[in-house]
Amino acid sequence: FVSSLVASLLIIFLLRVFEDVVIEGSTFEKFLANESPKNYLFAITITIIVLLTVYLFYFYKAISEERIKEQKLIAGTANAKFESLKNQIDPHFLFNTLNSIAALIRINPDDAEQVTESLADLFRYSLRASKTPLVTLDDEIHSVELYLSIEKARFGSRLITQVHIPD
Repeated sequence: FVSSLVASLLIIFLLRVFEDVVIEGSTFEKFLANESPKNYLFAITITIIVLLTVYLFYFYKAISEERIKEQKLIAGTANAKFESLKNQIDPHFLFNTLNSIAALIRINPDDAEQVTESLADLFRYSLRASKTPLVTLDDEIHSVELYLSIEKARFGSRLITQVHIPD
């Protein structure tokens, strides 16, 4: 800011010298004798206003870009944590479900087939949904219903659920 102000004052001084000495034909000594700080007051005021406006604009822009970078970093970190958690949970759910299916095959093959189909549908939905940033509420409700049907086959009458979603 200071260097820009000094450079502006120097340019204004040189323009005044050019005007008085070169264009009007006055001598340099006479020019210096007539110079006073009040000749530069208006120019300094305008220069300060313009420089402050420009520097404040770039300062605001830099802060905005920093905030955007920070938010992207936070979102990326949250997404990575979510993916990591998802990768930890999915194998446990899969192994528990496969064990339940193995047990159901001996007891009730029809229920085992239904759980297998629900598991396949749930993983198909999960793969499809992971490729898009947004999914519909109906699709998400359907996936919850699939998940609950699998868990009900596993836990039987010990799992009681109620889903109330207004239209």
